[in-house]
Amino acid sequence: MLRFMSGLIVFSLFLPLFSVQADSAVIFSDGFEGGLDIPLNWQVAGAGWSTVSNPANAHSGDKRAQAKGNTSGDSVLSKEQSTTGWQNISLAYWYRVADKLESNDHWWAEWSDNGTSWQILDELSNIATTSWTFVSYALPAGADDQADFQFRFRVNLSGATDVVWLDDVVLEGDLISTTTP
Repeated sequence: MLRFMSGLIVFSLFLPLFSVQADSAVIFSDGFEGGLDIPLNWQVAGAGWSTVSNPANAHSGDKRAQAKGNTSGDSVLSKEQSTTGWQNISLAYWYRVADKLESNDHWWAEWSDNGTSWQILDELSNIATTSWTFVSYALPAGADDQADFQFRFRVNLSGATDVVWLDDVVLEGDLISTTTP
């Protein structure tokens, strides 16, 4: 027993030399309580995006973002957020399709490392949800350590009553370690 204990002690003394600790943290988050806050937090291109104050229909807090009505093409809610110094990037949010999206209505969640080429994370069409849905995406390594990183929510809605709600958007990552052994 003493032999085991002494081995355990030696092992525990050297464990910190080999351990890796992730410093996961929130890089950006927004529950839309301050509105779309343009240009500080979000950029909007096209018609249809707004914030709505209705605590009964927000995922949390009092407000949510929503895309509503005939957007006459793509309508985009985008966020530029550098991931310089961060790795293992993830994007999470809550959404609800408040009025059914038909087959010609679309919702996309996308990311870009340069604001020009976009990668689709999610696409919704021909769907209705009766409750809030949580989604979280672990982004590929191409999202890590990017000065021009962006993500966006893009819709193309055709009917006056088409509505998609968005709330509690969170971008997270792990600090890139600058420590060398």
